[in-house]
Amino acid sequence: MRFFTSIGCALVALCVLGVTPLKAQSLSPSNIGSLVKFLSNEKVRTTLNLTSSQRRQLDSQYSTLQRQVRTLVFTTPSNPTARAASEVKLKSIMKSSNSEAYSVLTKQQQAGLQKIEVKHLGGTLLLSDSIQKKLGVTPAQKAQIASIHAVTKTQNKNIHQLYQQGKISFREKIARFRTTRVNEAPKLLNVLTPAQRAAFTKLGS
Repeated sequence: MRFFTSIGCALVALCVLGVTPLKAQSLSPSNIGSLVKFLSNEKVRTTLNLTSSQRRQLDSQYSTLQRQVRTLVFTTPSNPTARAASEVKLKSIMKSSNSEAYSVLTKQQQAGLQKIEVKHLGGTLLLSDSIQKKLGVTPAQKAQIASIHAVTKTQNKNIHQLYQQGKISFREKIARFRTTRVNEAPKLLNVLTPAQRAAFTKLGS
């Protein structure tokens, strides 16, 4: 099951990668962030029972991703058109990385990953097109989800501006980004019908 599609820029991904984000972005190939970063967590690796070979492959992929993202972010131009092109490239990098990391896992591990994603990401997964399709999210619900996420992106943009102005530290910026994501998750879940909520919960069981 492929959850991790890029959504906007990779905000969550860049935060966990330790680089300054361009704007905003979960964890299998159609996730909203960095799957390979998520799979670098020892608790996740232990839960999925990753082999030594799998760990080495993922470590190598993560190092490559860090280099690619940092190079792109640190050279992002101020020109709007060029910046938009950089964001498109960033989404492509994240999508490719997520697919590559997902392919390292066995079918059984991929199923286990789904359960972990639902538990740890919660409503954030509703930003994924594949999850929306699986749950039968309607156009009206998609519009609600987009509206909620637009508010989060604006909040994150303001947070990033505070950081650029030197008013908050990088650590504080990341903490605030996480807070906006945590606050957004239940709002996204409230868009679902009772039947959809039950189906979503079942994904993690």
